[in-house]
Amino acid sequence: MGEDPASIASYQFTSVEVKEKAFRFDGVFLPQSEDKTIWFVEVQFQKVHEFYSQLFSEIFLFLQQYRPVQDWGVDGLLEFVETILIYKLKTLSREEIERMFTLGDLRQTKVYQEAKQEGEQRGCLVLRNVITKQIARKFGRVPDDLNTKLAQLSLDQLGEIAEAIIDISALEELEHLLG
Repeated sequence: MGEDPASIASYQFTSVEVKEKAFRFDGVFLPQSEDKTIWFVEVQFQKVHEFYSQLFSEIFLFLQQYRPVQDWGVDGLLEFVETILIYKLKTLSREEIERMFTLGDLRQTKVYQEAKQEGEQRGCLVLRNVITKQIARKFGRVPDDLNTKLAQLSLDQLGEIAEAIIDISALEELEHLLG
């Protein structure tokens, strides 16, 4: 502790009990069989700023004290926490959220993964439409097999094709490029 060993005699070592706040659920649905989920009920008629911290404290204290064998809904709890975060963080910019979490943590979240996937899918769709219009404008027609091949390309591959179209002078060159 960085104290002079002689000064240790002026300390008393003891274990201290801290008075705990009472927690009480509005209701708990306890299943009679082990294959059912436990449901915790809290009803709020007014805004309570500490609601979520109090609810999670109650749940974890219950689990610690009673050690139920039933599923207590960890998946549902995680979805609930995710919903709370998204709801509470909806007004924050990406930079503000990144400051709250490390970027690696943020990229591991389900919401980030889903948003990234949706963005890539939308980007592919938009880029495919642009490429199709470029082909039609440059060569007059877009063969069906070419559309099929374009639909199978990633966003990066579509970007490469979009750049290559500028230098391509015949439709056969594009078909060769697509394999």
